Amino acid sequence: MSMRLVFLSHLYPNSAAPNLAPYNRQLIGALARKAEVRVVAPVFTCPAEPWFRRRAIPPVEETLAGLRVAHPRVFRIPGCLAHRHWRSYRKTVAPCLENLARDFRPDHVMIGFAYPDGVAAAPLCRAMAVRHSIRINGSDFRIRVRQPRFRDMVLDMLREAPLVLCPGHALKHDLEAEGVHAERIVAFQNGVDARLFRHRSANETLRNLAAAMGDWGGDRIGNARMILYVGHLTDGKRVEAILRALALLDRMSKCVFVAIGDGPLRGSLERRAARLGIAQRVVFRGARPHEEVARWMNAADCLCLPSRSEGMPNVVVEALASGLPVVASDVGEVSFLVRNGKNGFVVKSGVEGFAGRLAEAIRACLGRSWDRERIATEMRSFTWEAAAERVLDAITEMERRAAGTMNGQERY
Repeated sequence: MSMRLVFLSHLYPNSAAPNLAPYNRQLIGALARKAEVRVVAPVFTCPAEPWFRRRAIPPVEETLAGLRVAHPRVFRIPGCLAHRHWRSYRKTVAPCLENLARDFRPDHVMIGFAYPDGVAAAPLCRAMAVRHSIRINGSDFRIRVRQPRFRDMVLDMLREAPLVLCPGHALKHDLEAEGVHAERIVAFQNGVDARLFRHRSANETLRNLAAAMGDWGGDRIGNARMILYVGHLTDGKRVEAILRALALLDRMSKCVFVAIGDGPLRGSLERRAARLGIAQRVVFRGARPHEEVARWMNAADCLCLPSRSEGMPNVVVEALASGLPVVASDVGEVSFLVRNGKNGFVVKSGVEGFAGRLAEAIRACLGRSWDRERIATEMRSFTWEAAAERVLDAITEMERRAAGTMNGQERY
């Protein structure tokens, strides 16, 4: 009989936000081909928020790609008492997990984010005597442990977890340094959808670029070299550094910057581009379907990711699988994925003059002739099937060890 698995995370695609957290959709989709899976993906609501700022929310339950997904509503006021959001999260999620424990009888609950998901739900799993794991992504750990109001609750939760899953060995090392037991941490590598993210011929790339532009008005690109960013527009991603680098580059070379993604900083970034005098060379496309992202990656000349913190950024894996060279800050697994002069350049983060060094790396990347087919070929081992198999093996091994030490006691 296959394993019955519940995946819990507030970051999961839904009918109102289909482009949210595609890496979760792909990993859980691969797991669902090997196990019986249910998904609990809470959504945050704020009735006091003005009507013109409210986001569309999905139904309480829906079926996505053949998976049953529950969307319990968690009340919170954005930016207010964030260190206490776990309380309303736990209160809302508890009935949903209790119903699944009774009707679905899961063997395991995989929690897909440290806070508030892990802090809120790990005690619920223990109370129901269902073993659980915490899947750390990167910033949800690295940033939270630097914030005094979050540090202790996140570390206590991780140190007590039977199993911690993380993308990459750099993140595993950081978890160990904070006192998480090494034998409870299992590292795996993220996958990529090779049907979408692959090297394409020059003619196919040109056709895809035209399709990706649609009615946008691609006359702004012309013969310019294209720098691409894909991700949320938040402070941690440091997109402003790309704008400052582009302003430096524009004096010596013709470049255009295309940003795919949305977030709270979009307005301020657009104003920043105008102040720098580069607004005509900057395009904010907003959130786009995964299929379109793949087309942009084939059309671009380099991907730029100047984040302050990352785990194993899936956008880098997807870019390299497409044959697109990458310029990124040296955070998380980036230095393991990107090798200077081989498939891109890594920029040292956290020191003065970052935008200038980023501009130099972009200039070097755009000035080099890359073997894009070779870059793509080297990423063939990065599959979601391999990631899912590694995760299931880790869960199975955890269950085996627990069964060997229970001696007739409770499941915990």
